[in-house]
Amino acid sequence: MKKILCYILLSLGISLSAYSFEYRIVSKTPDSKLNGLELILSNEADWGGEDCGVIENGVIDIKGESKRSFPAHLIVKNSDQNSGNKQYYSISLIVEPGTIVVDVNEDFPLQGGVLNEGWKNCHMRLSEVEYRTVPSKEIIEEVFKKNVGNGLGERALLYYGLDCSPEEWMEMVALLDDDSKNLAAIENMTERKERLKPVWEGQPFAELIGQTLEGNPTSLSQYVGKGRYVVADLWASWCGGCISQANQYLKSLYEEYKDNPDVMFLGIAMDDVNQAVDKFGYEWPQMNECRRLMATYGVYSVPEIIIFAPDGTILRRFLRGADLKDLLKDLLPEKPKTGDFIGGQSLK
Repeated sequence: MKKILCYILLSLGISLSAYSFEYRIVSKTPDSKLNGLELILSNEADWGGEDCGVIENGVIDIKGESKRSFPAHLIVKNSDQNSGNKQYYSISLIVEPGTIVVDVNEDFPLQGGVLNEGWKNCHMRLSEVEYRTVPSKEIIEEVFKKNVGNGLGERALLYYGLDCSPEEWMEMVALLDDDSKNLAAIENMTERKERLKPVWEGQPFAELIGQTLEGNPTSLSQYVGKGRYVVADLWASWCGGCISQANQYLKSLYEEYKDNPDVMFLGIAMDDVNQAVDKFGYEWPQMNECRRLMATYGVYSVPEIIIFAPDGTILRRFLRGADLKDLLKDLLPEKPKTGDFIGGQSLK
């Protein structure tokens, strides 16, 4: 009867904070390669982790009890740090009442309750649009609003927080009960959004110090506030997503707009990107080794694209490739007919 009640509450989007439920996470079939590997169930919302022992007989079988559903990762790894065996698996799921069936070869549960089915459906919808763009943000917002007070809603909210403004974040948080607001990950994101306010859209740019690719001192003020738009690509050489975005979008957009005196492209890198620039043929200027980038601009993931307006104010943040392409069309509807500029810098 208790499980039935929990399912009814979840279906109605009602918090489980006042009810305790049992859950079980099991693997579909035994797998001998898993023997001896360590099991950890991490709570993404409250930053907790439960050590579930090691796998025996190739079977994952975890039983537990919780007062609330929560987004989690089931992590399977080698507990022997001296072993050459680097096996590591992570399955994204929602801890909810009932049995959740998993397979280490799959990123999501094979079977589960309404929340896990909702999470898989959300992921499927996200896979049909570009990651971290306006369409994906709209999907995540919809999922959150339909699941306020449960683990799926918490996961959606944390995803939403990656790309929303401080004001948008506070609007979503206002829908939560006090228990949810006090979850560690949500509190942390709220603090991040507070730090973003001085460097959010409409605010003047904050200075950054770095080096040119040749090793000479440079600063953001040498490029920004000079009467042109600046497309700033925040990246790092070790970031695969940064390289992918630059290769897929920035290179072609740079070619399209490099002769336009009203815009320039600028790389702002966290580390030394000389080798990556040479390897991938990025022709726009770079600010190398901007070690204060994350602290100054509240950056907690890269890539990120910031558009600075001609007067130096921050026009847009948290941009990705497809959205950038559309925005540049709006800002710069016509190409100039002069060849005297490259990357927004005069050749005279």
